[in-house]
Amino acid sequence: MSLAVFAVQEFSYSQELHTHALVGIPAGGRECKAHKSSLTFPELIKSTWCQLDHGGLPKAQDVQELYDLDGARRYLTKTIRDLDSLDRIDVNNCNIPLIDTAVPDHRDNT
Repeated sequence: MSLAVFAVQEFSYSQELHTHALVGIPAGGRECKAHKSSLTFPELIKSTWCQLDHGGLPKAQDVQELYDLDGARRYLTKTIRDLDSLDRIDVNNCNIPLIDTAVPDHRDNT
């Protein structure tokens, strides 16, 4: 199963690099996992992120459920204003899954 992840890095006021990430979980994704975690989803995200080389301290992580995807997208991309700032997109931590080929991408009018 593939999670959708869009990650953007930016500098804080103290010039420390940090990452904002949107993580999309397919409907029913946690239920079909072979080895289910006893952690809540926010705890699982924090522990997984903090185990990465560039991760941070668990107390510094903020995991929130989204209700306004467009608002979250605007917040993540607020520092991307031109082509020179595209390198703020953290391509190593992004994953945009392919659309399922079972879903037609055009109408067959025959």
